[in-house]
Amino acid sequence: MHRPGRTGFVALALACSACPPGAETDIPCAQQGDLACPTGFHCGDKGLCQEGEAPPRIVIVKPVQGATLAGRTVEIVAEAACPTGIGDAASISVVAAEKTLPGVVVRKWKNEPLEATYETTIDASSVSGEATVVVSVPSRDAEVGTGSARATIHVP
Repeated sequence: MHRPGRTGFVALALACSACPPGAETDIPCAQQGDLACPTGFHCGDKGLCQEGEAPPRIVIVKPVQGATLAGRTVEIVAEAACPTGIGDAASISVVAAEKTLPGVVVRKWKNEPLEATYETTIDASSVSGEATVVVSVPSRDAEVGTGSARATIHVP
């Protein structure tokens, strides 16, 4: 993981001291995401660091969007990253037809406290048809908020 050095932080702070909120920098971050940006910045839509913190970015690795389950259990794997650190109260659930099936979440650190993988297996035998996998991961900084991701799946 590359984080700009102290000189980079000072230069960035001076360059953006008069920047409007959300102002972009010339620091690229498309490959490393928020972790390539200094404190107080996040990776913007154009692949450049942008002023302001952002909640954790979450990617659902498994199941893929639109997948049809082979059985009645859902194995869920999600990855999260946040430059301000990941909080402790992550949740993963399957939501279908007004039912919410929560999972017991196991966190595996990739780069504590900035990046982690979350895993769970949920018994979905009480639902059928379209369902939504919902993953929520808070930032360590409550003011930054909670990131979430969703994937639609089909339960036979």
